[in-house]
Amino acid sequence: MDMWQQTLDVLNAPITEIDGKILTPLGVIQIFVILAITIAALLPLRRLLRRALSERLNLDERASAWIVRLTTWLVMLVGIYIALTSVGFNLNLLLAIIGGLSVGIAFGTQDIARNLISGVIVSAERRIGVGAEIEIRGFRGFVEEVGPRSVRLRLPDGRRVLLASVDFMAQSVNAARAAYGIRRRRAGRMTA
Repeated sequence: MDMWQQTLDVLNAPITEIDGKILTPLGVIQIFVILAITIAALLPLRRLLRRALSERLNLDERASAWIVRLTTWLVMLVGIYIALTSVGFNLNLLLAIIGGLSVGIAFGTQDIARNLISGVIVSAERRIGVGAEIEIRGFRGFVEEVGPRSVRLRLPDGRRVLLASVDFMAQSVNAARAAYGIRRRRAGRMTA
């Protein structure tokens, strides 16, 4: 019984005081356990998210890697927040600062976000594909690449044009010949 009391005394002994909160070895262990649980939960979440993005939404590898990376950072930040607040640290001021910064960042990157969301929708709907001949915004050419933020066209004179994904949501697209769709259907018939 005396050994348990001594162990509890050591675990509850103050290490330091930060902003009026006393940090103990037991609190440090609690922080590390919560972070370990967060990391352990991230591993299957990353695999599940990567599979869902590639199989169900048919996103290309770069877009799905970017979304998985962003999700990983968000989950880690939430885990750190939970770990620190569980031992009594008040992070409301930090959250207010982060909230203010996020509003500024959101205004600064709204075009990028709009293009990314449009790119996900265009990829999911499969409105256009590589090899399709299309006309949009006065440009007529063949689709070379459908990326998360943009679509690259090769014009008949050899020039390449990079169009934002949001253009494919806001304007009509005239498909002259959907070579991509024809090849895809033929490939489906051959395998069926």
